[in-house]
Amino acid sequence: LIWVYKVKRDGTAKSRLCMQGTTLEAGVDYQQVFSAALRHSSARALFALAARLGCGVRSVDLVAAYLQGRFVDGEVVYTHLPPGYPEFDAQGRPKLAKVKKPIYGIQQAGRRLQRMLFEWLRSQGFEPLDDSDSCIFSLKCADGEVLKVGVYVDNLQIVHSAKLDANSRGPRGCAYNSFMDKLASDWDVTDEGPMEDLLGIEIEYNADGSIKLHQRKYIEKIVARFMPDGPLDKAQRNSLPYSDEFLPRINDALSRDAVDHPELVKPMQEMVGCLMYATTSTRPDIAYPVHQLCKVMHKPT
Repeated sequence: LIWVYKVKRDGTAKSRLCMQGTTLEAGVDYQQVFSAALRHSSARALFALAARLGCGVRSVDLVAAYLQGRFVDGEVVYTHLPPGYPEFDAQGRPKLAKVKKPIYGIQQAGRRLQRMLFEWLRSQGFEPLDDSDSCIFSLKCADGEVLKVGVYVDNLQIVHSAKLDANSRGPRGCAYNSFMDKLASDWDVTDEGPMEDLLGIEIEYNADGSIKLHQRKYIEKIVARFMPDGPLDKAQRNSLPYSDEFLPRINDALSRDAVDHPELVKPMQEMVGCLMYATTSTRPDIAYPVHQLCKVMHKPT
């Protein structure tokens, strides 16, 4: 076990006891570990649907999500005691602890949470979109009410047509109220209100009903990291990151037998990786040049 310390975005100091996942053995401490995650394209699709239908988008967070999962029958994990606790008993024998439920760091913790949550959503009448993204669930309502849920690990993106009052409640008898009440009773959750960010994407709701997705904070962060003196003077606002010299330079780099600047390989890979995240999230306009740059991450010139 290991203690992990963190200062949260609001300045709160936080400590969490975690398993050192590298010490678990496949086939002994865990079997399958895969758990799906909501795709960026699916999250964008849910926002687009909300804008088109005039729906709201709610954010609900599962508190200490992995601790809410359960092991399957016969699944057992043993561990040494955490740092700061006595390691031996009065007779000098080493103490061991039995882990009774998934905790952070256990390889299968995400899978155990997801299997429970997905099964719970099905029990509430939701159907997964297995043909496109199994992390999106839709509830069919006889009166035409819209209620859809996107699941990204411990965060729920809820698209709802119910109009909410000042107490975040919909009309009497609506499916949204029933769902939120049942969710709060069966799970430890926090209703964060209208969704303002998801997967590093910032959300703005416009007066005309449209929804703007952007990554201003993320982009400013990577600009500050890789260009501390600010963007180059020759960079033009709203210009595409492409020129007639771009492809010849790519081909020139690929044609070289040796790596001329090995000290630039890691920074180049870090930069392109950051750009790839923006590309898949909200900036398809830079997809082509980033795709080309991926070819030469090992041969920067």
